[in-house]
Amino acid sequence: MKKVFSLFCTILFSAFSCEKDTINVCSVDPVEDLSWLQSRIRLLEQSSLENYSYVQQAELLQETVFIFGNCCPFCLSVRPVYNCQGK
Repeated sequence: MKKVFSLFCTILFSAFSCEKDTINVCSVDPVEDLSWLQSRIRLLEQSSLENYSYVQQAELLQETVFIFGNCCPFCLSVRPVYNCQGK
């Protein structure tokens, strides 16, 4: 009986803990509405590091930022950080 109750609670909690699929950052959907972000992503897709590149979203000093990085094992890279305005 304890196993059934535990399974029920797990399913119940996970059903109500999910967030909406819509991502709203910088008062907009960043990938759709920030043109500077779209162009940076297109540049990454066209580069030779496409398979190693990624974009992360984070909070820095209570401001949303985007971090561009790569997992290239042979590259010495600098990770640029941009705010919502692309600065």
